[in-house]
Amino acid sequence: MAKADVLKGEFFISDLPDNRLTGIITINEDGNFTLEVFGSFNMAHPVIDTSKRTIWGQLFDGRAVSILDCSRKQKKTTFGVSEVELWGGFFVLLGALVPNFDVPYFDSISVEIERLREWVAIDGGELEFKPDLKAFKYTYEDPPSILFRIKDTLSGSIYFKNELWVGLYYKNQAEQFTRLSLESAEKLSLVEFIQHVRNFRKLISFFVGQKLRIERMVLTSPEAQIKLINPTRVEMPFQAIELIFHDNERYGTPFDLPLYYVNYRDIAPDFSTLIANWYELAESSLSPVTDILLDTITDHYHYDENAFLRVWQGVEAFHRIVLQDTQMLKKSFDQWFNRISDFVTDEELLKKIQNELGHAYETKARRRLKEILTANKDLLELNVTAKVLNKWITEIIDTRNYLTHLDPESIGKKAPPQHLYNYTGLLKALLVLLVLRRLGVREEILAQVVKHQSFNLGLLKKQHLTI
Repeated sequence: MAKADVLKGEFFISDLPDNRLTGIITINEDGNFTLEVFGSFNMAHPVIDTSKRTIWGQLFDGRAVSILDCSRKQKKTTFGVSEVELWGGFFVLLGALVPNFDVPYFDSISVEIERLREWVAIDGGELEFKPDLKAFKYTYEDPPSILFRIKDTLSGSIYFKNELWVGLYYKNQAEQFTRLSLESAEKLSLVEFIQHVRNFRKLISFFVGQKLRIERMVLTSPEAQIKLINPTRVEMPFQAIELIFHDNERYGTPFDLPLYYVNYRDIAPDFSTLIANWYELAESSLSPVTDILLDTITDHYHYDENAFLRVWQGVEAFHRIVLQDTQMLKKSFDQWFNRISDFVTDEELLKKIQNELGHAYETKARRRLKEILTANKDLLELNVTAKVLNKWITEIIDTRNYLTHLDPESIGKKAPPQHLYNYTGLLKALLVLLVLRRLGVREEILAQVVKHQSFNLGLLKKQHLTI
């Protein structure tokens, strides 16, 4: 959307089109918006309540508009008996009348994500003079569009655009964005498209070590034949439907190149494969783990204990979801328990035993950590003896047990603050390696990731040199 903060038109409840009210949509830079209507939807139809609903509108410039998940924030009376209602919501669709989130309506979406030129590491380009604009345009040599497939009916592409305008009127204006486009052979709902977009944003955020902000979304639909009346009163048909929304997923401050876990150049030959792997694995195994990992990367915890527990949760979740054969363990446990039940005739006692041992098949935390650390010891460049490694494992698990259960008798086993900080760094490096390997990143690239945690690992080695 062009930087228009105010949209004026007539609005109505989607299932009551005859009661139209003049109103104004005000949008701020964060995508938050309010709808102020002059009058009340309840005046003509008292049954209308304040529950969330869809409000449609016809803007004075000719565009249709849909406000989804909308609820009344307040009602105020002005000028005697005249009423003004204030409504708020989460999504504004400019260009179509869409009933709700779940209706299969769209066939493509185009998304702009905040600049990634530093991560892509684009060098060189072409300088072109625009005499009519009295300006120079410098276009960087961006990599070609990256194509990938999510599933048989859904494919995507990524395009990096980087331009710099230098001239009298532009004042060195830079245009940089990463554009994600998804196209579906079958109609998808708004919710489905947004989920795919957020999964992509999550993957790129993980690579750069920073949550990225979505700047703009535009959808298309074969159902929408929109006519925009421009200032010359000429009707212009188009199909673009702009989505305005509040990006409520937290994003971080600008990042520096040394913070990147993986550079684009390192994975460029495999990038389309990595994206395809991510979409295939995101919901089944990786999404919960990367949510945890992104929190530990971008959030600044006030206490080391919080960061330690969060990253431990990610390591434990990865082992359970990816490395542990839970179904086999449960089957083996059921067979073992059935043998016990043959000797217990008291049904109440048997039920109590079953409740007490209900999750006994789960792998113990100590064993989980030992399996993962042992398997990745060389890649992490730990270079320590088995005795030192066991000492680390014991202190990590004892700290986890104390912080989880707050048992006063275990307080003496908790790692001291300087150790806790280093253990958090070790677990974070381990979790990054596990996720990248699961995606299919090559081993030589994984070895570079360790450098981001080398300071923590170095201190970790020093703290037990006497063992």
